[in-house]
Amino acid sequence: MSEAQKSLISISPKAPVAIVVAAVLLGLAFDYLFFDKPVGISFPIMCLLVTVGLFAILQLAGRKPTWPEYWFLIPFLFFAAMVAVRASPALAFFNVLASYAFLTLLVRAASGQSFHPRSIFGYFIEILGTILYFGESTKAVSETIAQLRVGDSKKRSVQMLLAVIVALPFLAIFLVLFSSADLVFKSSISGLADAFGGKFWAQVFLVVVVALFSAGALTVATLQKGAKAAPATSEGQEKQDLTFVVTFLSLINALFLFFIVIQVRYLFAGSKGLQGFGFTYADYVHKGFFELVAVALLSFLLLYGAEALVVRTGGKHAAAFKWSAGLHIALVVVIILSAFRRLSLYEQAYGFTELRLYVHAFVIWLAVVFGLLMLKVAMNTEARRFSFQVLMSALLGFALLNLLNPDAFVARKNLARLETTGKIDIGYLAALSPDALPVIVSGLGAKDQAMLTEYLSKYRNNHPLTKTSAPWQSFNFAASKAEAVMSVK
Repeated sequence: MSEAQKSLISISPKAPVAIVVAAVLLGLAFDYLFFDKPVGISFPIMCLLVTVGLFAILQLAGRKPTWPEYWFLIPFLFFAAMVAVRASPALAFFNVLASYAFLTLLVRAASGQSFHPRSIFGYFIEILGTILYFGESTKAVSETIAQLRVGDSKKRSVQMLLAVIVALPFLAIFLVLFSSADLVFKSSISGLADAFGGKFWAQVFLVVVVALFSAGALTVATLQKGAKAAPATSEGQEKQDLTFVVTFLSLINALFLFFIVIQVRYLFAGSKGLQGFGFTYADYVHKGFFELVAVALLSFLLLYGAEALVVRTGGKHAAAFKWSAGLHIALVVVIILSAFRRLSLYEQAYGFTELRLYVHAFVIWLAVVFGLLMLKVAMNTEARRFSFQVLMSALLGFALLNLLNPDAFVARKNLARLETTGKIDIGYLAALSPDALPVIVSGLGAKDQAMLTEYLSKYRNNHPLTKTSAPWQSFNFAASKAEAVMSVK
């Protein structure tokens, strides 16, 4: 058992169970008050329920609220009430944000941990850090399971069952995203996809998410100062955490593998076999990019959280976790390749744009980040070093984009597409920055003088000459070169 969990029990043996029960009740209340309903008086009611639950857990733990906790409670409930008083959507949005911010500070004050940020950014970091409440919820859930007083083998079975329960809403999300991204996948699991896409599963997912978040927040509020920072050292607890994470990843990996089999058979192999599905290859490939990027981003968050949850024995991850995580990363990289191919085929059909180039660059960088995450898991890299590597990869990618000259690259690609398809969007080319002008003038001048004349006319409308009117402080090399080219045309 971890020191954090011992601290949780030392406060009150009933605290973990009470936190789980309160969290589930809050999840059900959230579903009843908000699901498929406009926000109104339901918001202050929910905030009152959260307040009652928080102070009930503190009372059970023998903790007496202090003045800072009461102080944060006043603006928390005030802004919550204003959501039901005012009808302005914009004002309601900011009232909800303000309520959430003060709830975060209320939980921090209840935990007994000092909070004195050196700058205004410290408050924003604290609020954004509430995403970690999902990880903190495992303390209360794990200790509740431990209090069942069952043998190690049964505890392992309970952890596996818990992993299945937690995985269900994520499987539902991935099913919906995959079904939206891939028509063959949707046809293959039409019945199951419809079931997971229904209101019932949406409500189940909502209840689970709110319950986990609430359990984490109540755990943070209940733990005494410094309790949650202690590392978990119990070998039995380490094995239970490992069982939970490996089971969770295995379920996600199975779904990903099924999706990838379809990708290899239909997307990467071409149009063979699509005749029986009632749509063309163009219909099949010209959608799904953003859904697959969403899958990759969600996978990163899940895997990063799982990697932080699993305790390292002797500073190293267990082999079972490395294999599960490695397989998951490999599957996600294939999904990223699928998204990349879909965007490439879309560009071949509709042309290249600056935005699509940046999206391409983002997808490539995302694959690099997953590669770094693979190294983090395999080499047991510290989180601080991993964060630095991700930052450096982003900076390197940005530098490469500057060297690539995006607008000139887009212009070259569209001119090459003109050679093969005879199609080009002169209006879009004229909207590109002066970076692209020399390439376009050279390319169109060698192919079609009428197109070049049309381009120059539209370019002049979009980019009037400024050499004589602009101050010297506004000098730009690319713009100066473009104006020099235009002056002789």
